[in-house]
Amino acid sequence: LYDPDRLTKPMKGGEATTWESVNEFIGAHFAGLKQGRGNELAVLCADLPSPSLLALRDRFQATFAGSRWYTYESVSDDNQLAGLRAVFKDALKPGQAIRPQYRLHEADVVVSIDADFLGTEGDAVHDAALWAKKRRIKKPGDGMSRLYAVENYYSLTGTNADHRLRLSNAEVEQFTFALAGKLSEGGRVVLPADLAAAAKARGAGLTAKAQKFVDAVAADLLKGRDERGVARKPLLIAGRRQSAVVHALVAAMNKGLGAQGSTLYYFPQPNRQDDAGDMAGLKALTDELMAGKVKTLLILGSNPAHSAPADLKFAAAMKKAGTRIVLADQLDETAKLASWAIPRAHFLEAWGDRYFTDGTTSIQQPLIAPLHGAWSEIELCAHALGEAKPSGYDVVRGYWKQEHGAKGFHKAWRRWLHEGRMPKPFFGAFPAYKNVNQVGDLLAGEAPKAPTDKSFEIIFHADANLFDGRFANNSVPYPPVLLGNR
Repeated sequence: LYDPDRLTKPMKGGEATTWESVNEFIGAHFAGLKQGRGNELAVLCADLPSPSLLALRDRFQATFAGSRWYTYESVSDDNQLAGLRAVFKDALKPGQAIRPQYRLHEADVVVSIDADFLGTEGDAVHDAALWAKKRRIKKPGDGMSRLYAVENYYSLTGTNADHRLRLSNAEVEQFTFALAGKLSEGGRVVLPADLAAAAKARGAGLTAKAQKFVDAVAADLLKGRDERGVARKPLLIAGRRQSAVVHALVAAMNKGLGAQGSTLYYFPQPNRQDDAGDMAGLKALTDELMAGKVKTLLILGSNPAHSAPADLKFAAAMKKAGTRIVLADQLDETAKLASWAIPRAHFLEAWGDRYFTDGTTSIQQPLIAPLHGAWSEIELCAHALGEAKPSGYDVVRGYWKQEHGAKGFHKAWRRWLHEGRMPKPFFGAFPAYKNVNQVGDLLAGEAPKAPTDKSFEIIFHADANLFDGRFANNSVPYPPVLLGNR
């Protein structure tokens, strides 16, 4: 919010300009695109779970017929998305995306497979709070959960694990297949036929130490009751760096162990409907730019010129669009390539809304007015659509008034603002995904090979302080984890 490097003025061609000029340009330019030129427009947006922005996205694509809207995050959950789509394909609607939510306060045995769920992945704050509940002993006789961690670097989750096994990234996948094979022995846990067959082949060859860990974890997961006779609930969590087939396999094991519907639920991701994934979408956009199909490129809250894979050459492709509009926090690598760089409002100075993994929704209320003048993603889209009242407050309030109905809306709105959350989830009731499918093409190709004394393995992971570099200016202490791999 107070970053001295924040973009404080709109820029045109690298030079400061006025907000009047921005308003005039956005209005005139997008009015022209409405005249049968929607196919010249592409939008690249950060992953923002906002009901109001989703509604604007739908209107955007209807108003600018032929336009494309891509979602991109450099720290991506593509593998999770692909794995869950494969293993639940018969239960999902075409193009539907789902995401897991963990009930760690219910889980007695938790197995983290390269998942830093207490630090940098998923709903980390929420998950850490629930996990802590199950670790707190209040009276004699209270049980405590047990955490196993298998990982390739020393994470916050590994730091807190009761039992930790360090493996290379390739060996983590091998471990997962070995665990699946052990659990499925004697039909104790039923897996899809192709995954069960692959478990025998891909799980072979672990070191004696790793195999001993597999045996102990499997025995603990299959132990139905503790020494007091109380039923025990298991949960396995796969990390974002693991392959799609690992995510599918972990989902199948959770289903077979009875975790689904107990310590694990799946919820739809409306903003990922029909989404091919972060990297596939970014590559498709880059190809369109290179081919000259995109005349106007609108980038909302993302810095792909910095974070995109180098072999895509996104920065070079971006220059091929005649009009490049970037909503940015700073004059970063992407904003410097823009025809128009527009200051992005910090979330503490903008109206908006957000939904959580389980659909719980909250109205985002600003604490202060924009310090330097700025637009949110919602406001820029509203200006482009030619809204008569494009302020974030008017757009968000208007969306929820339409959803609620005019009668009694004012009182309901005031109550939502006071309570900080909506009374009903945005998704409605969560669905039950009963069928576990074979995963087909996810098993194609060779399994990853573990490094030897003559090779090495490079792992990229999100930094707890810098994330993907976007928070480099933040002066935030590192978490208390020893550096290096232990």
